[in-house]
Amino acid sequence: GGVESPGTLTTPEAPDLAATFAAMRDAGDRAAVIEVSSHSLAFRRVAGCAFDLALFTNIAPEHLDFHRDMEDYVDAKAALFRMLDPDSSVHVQTRGIFNADDPMGPRVVAECSAPTLGFGITCGDIRAIDLHLSLEGSDFTLRYPDGGSRRLCLRLPARYNVYNAIAAAAVAECAEITRDVVAQALEEAQPVPGRFEVIGGEGDPMVVVDFAHTADELENLLEAVRGITDGHVIAVFGCGGDRDRTKRPVMAETVSVRADYTIITSDNPRSEDPGDIAAEVARGIRQGSPHEVIVNREEAIMRAVSLAQPGDVVVLAGKGHETYQIFAEKTIDFDDREKARRALAIRRRGRAQ
Repeated sequence: GGVESPGTLTTPEAPDLAATFAAMRDAGDRAAVIEVSSHSLAFRRVAGCAFDLALFTNIAPEHLDFHRDMEDYVDAKAALFRMLDPDSSVHVQTRGIFNADDPMGPRVVAECSAPTLGFGITCGDIRAIDLHLSLEGSDFTLRYPDGGSRRLCLRLPARYNVYNAIAAAAVAECAEITRDVVAQALEEAQPVPGRFEVIGGEGDPMVVVDFAHTADELENLLEAVRGITDGHVIAVFGCGGDRDRTKRPVMAETVSVRADYTIITSDNPRSEDPGDIAAEVARGIRQGSPHEVIVNREEAIMRAVSLAQPGDVVVLAGKGHETYQIFAEKTIDFDDREKARRALAIRRRGRAQ
């Protein structure tokens, strides 16, 4: 009914989810879009939910502190598509929608009893062709299965946002939303705070703040940055405490082979020692790759901005929109965007003297 309420879990527990759906129905809402996590599927939080449409975006090694291995992780994701019942929907034809460019896409929907629809850039039923990316956004032609097409100009930069846009268009197509409405909605969509959020430029180094906190996300982020600059790329990132430790050196290797300079710092250390986390991360740095470790995140950001020259890009990864940093004994106010603006201001004052 237009009333917002805070949430904690990505997917609420089953009783809370049912209560939310009931409140939405009573308020006159006609549809619900829900992010279904692999944890929630493993814990059966969505048991009893009749989904009309299910969407798989992509998958990369993550949550292996919970899942036994990647096989178990992929199987948990596929459980959503095994739940689809072609005879259950009274609104639209039930469909399983998947990223056809992701190697795991066809596998995730392999046991889906409902018809499936693939989307992608290189292949798929719905595709983005003639793609052009820039700092300001992206433009491409959206090609539909029946041969129809729409030219779209998005305000969202980076290739992964193109995938998100095609995914949304695929869902809308299955939900029988008109293509003109889809085109208008996508072109009006505003950038998301903390997701490839650009700060600086125009004589200053550019700073890109992003929530990327897995190796796959960092790879996508850094490749997107490489596509918009001829300057150096300086990456600042850390790894959260009390989370999957196996990904720490993998993330470091991913960053060190794609950035010109890497600064390893603290993320949300939680109950772990920040220095110990940074040391684990540093073990993954590719031999010979320029880097340093600065555990204090604010100092790391200041250092990165001081090293950068006009035309260079500083990437601050891992926290994005977050306005806090979690330690064992306390949580402090911390916003990468504010710290970046302060670092740029100090840099400008230093140059003016």
